[in-house]
Amino acid sequence: MYTRTLDNQFIFVVVRGDMQMSEAKLRNLVGDVHAATADEISKAGAAAGYASPVGLKNALIVVDDLIPQSPNLAAGANETGYHLLNTNCGRDYSPEVVAD
Repeated sequence: MYTRTLDNQFIFVVVRGDMQMSEAKLRNLVGDVHAATADEISKAGAAAGYASPVGLKNALIVVDDLIPQSPNLAAGANETGYHLLNTNCGRDYSPEVVAD
């Protein structure tokens, strides 16, 4: 979870658990970012450690290009202690950006 420096836009990045996100690639896509603060995470409707793009408010959702091809993933439920099963990109949330 990041915040774009230019306009304070909350950015939620979705990658599979077996992948690693590149901050350099993210910056190339959306501009300069910094790690989201606890307050920024909470305002977006997420819960650190249990976050997902499902149901977020005012968030730019960026997904790795493997996510739309990966059905029925586990994700956080945006509530401490809970997870969602069988989440699907396009059905449960809509990304604004899909990229490598």
